[in-house]
Amino acid sequence: MRRQLTGALVATAALLLPATAVAQSPQTQPPTTTTTTPSCTQNCGERLTVDPNRAAPGDRVAIYPWCGGAPAGKPESRALTGFDARHFFWHATVRNVAPGQYPVTVACPTLGRTLTATLTVLASPAPAPPKQEKPQVPVKPKGAPQTGGGGTA
Repeated sequence: MRRQLTGALVATAALLLPATAVAQSPQTQPPTTTTTTPSCTQNCGERLTVDPNRAAPGDRVAIYPWCGGAPAGKPESRALTGFDARHFFWHATVRNVAPGQYPVTVACPTLGRTLTATLTVLASPAPAPPKQEKPQVPVKPKGAPQTGGGGTA
């Protein structure tokens, strides 16, 4: 039985050695790498994101233009005002416009393209009814205040 077990181990090792030898053999040629610069005639990864893309009048939104690494222009939209430039994005406030979809555009002058995203303006929430103030005391006094007679009364 010991001979059969030893024979089986030797046979298994004989089968596995060529596979590991091939896997560990050194390559004679180093792999070649080529770096190509995209021509960017179609889409160079440019995109425009409005976050959130659904907002009510008075809400603030962020506009993230990406012109494939090139500088982007100032965003434009009829539904936005008060553009505030940040490092890589813009903040703006939604105007009081009719509910609906409005385009937001940003020019990529270096690429000669204009990016467009859609902002959905929601209906403004109805104003809350004015709050009724509770009276300070349950029974309102009548007449002049009664201050007492004092020491000479």
